[in-house]
Amino acid sequence: MYPKRIIFVLIFLLMSATGFAADVDNAKPATADGKSSPSDAASYYQGVWVGKWPWGGQGVDITITVGKKNKDELFGTTYTWGEGRNRTGGTIDAGSLKTWGKDQGDKFLIEWKNKQGVKFSITLFKRPEDKVKAVYDTSGPFIGTDRSWLETYLTRK
Repeated sequence: MYPKRIIFVLIFLLMSATGFAADVDNAKPATADGKSSPSDAASYYQGVWVGKWPWGGQGVDITITVGKKNKDELFGTTYTWGEGRNRTGGTIDAGSLKTWGKDQGDKFLIEWKNKQGVKFSITLFKRPEDKVKAVYDTSGPFIGTDRSWLETYLTRK
């Protein structure tokens, strides 16, 4: 009686392992034809993401470029934003910064500090069809009545 159970367990384990390997081997790349992510991408997030923060009347254009992974498992990341107005009417100057991002499974974290030591972050969350949800956060003071203007969706360029 025990040999039959052992054989059943071995067959079940073999089928499970084979199914998992088949899923991984047959997985399609995260990007479609004409997209920016390289075919040997180590992360879903690698590539160029574009969108607009819903700030002010016209919004602020943004581009996030996630490059290659280094030996510390961090990705060279560039965050670029266009000129605009914030909710209080102040001017937002266009700019760009280079930092490191970290792939954390179904999210990607980008962090940096300004000259005054205030910490900022943008977290990207996977969405279907080459889209991500971007959430902007800061350890500094929050201006506004709700945080919805700190969220947007980006598409792969």
